[in-house]
Amino acid sequence: MSKSKNGDFEVLGRRVVQNSEGIRVDQWDYLKKLKPVPVAKARKQRADASLTPGERTQFLSLTAQLAWPARTTIPALAYLASDLQRRVADAKVSDLVRANWVLKKAQELGRAGDCLWFRRNPLENQIMVLGVHDASFARQPQGGSQQGFLVMITSEEVLKTPKPVRTFLVDWASNKIHRVVRSTLAAEAASNSHAHARATLVRVLLAEILTGQDPEI
Repeated sequence: MSKSKNGDFEVLGRRVVQNSEGIRVDQWDYLKKLKPVPVAKARKQRADASLTPGERTQFLSLTAQLAWPARTTIPALAYLASDLQRRVADAKVSDLVRANWVLKKAQELGRAGDCLWFRRNPLENQIMVLGVHDASFARQPQGGSQQGFLVMITSEEVLKTPKPVRTFLVDWASNKIHRVVRSTLAAEAASNSHAHARATLVRVLLAEILTGQDPEI
């Protein structure tokens, strides 16, 4: 961990900046150091060819490097990184080219300032935990299904007005639905259950931090 004179610091590839507005966490310094995997033009023309052992090693390395910011500071990468990880077992040249594209996208997001912001301004009214989820049925390799969720801390105002309300994103993921689902409804139900469980965990932790007591679940 490195620390600057003004109190900002870097830890595990994350830069944490605290100022009068709040706390900002980004990974631009980490992202800009990542390099794409070289793929020759002739190799790109064989998009359906399996990766060589060397290419597979490079694909695995880049996929792991992209998964880190997807899990920690850039939710917009969550599905893209998860999708790459799902293709490792039977990766093709097209998947390696796509991994390079995802890296380019990640660096564009990092350069544009995508990050986590925890602002000082207090939330209005009573705070609440909000979970949002979605699912994709049988659209992944081998007919697999995908689920994604966001868990946010916000105020009850979000239930009362159509206007934008400040929220603080604290948990998210996009991953494979491990149970067998046979319909879009089943995929959505599985995603809902997972999002509810994560939101409940955040609610319990928040209650213990603020009150020292377990909430009624």
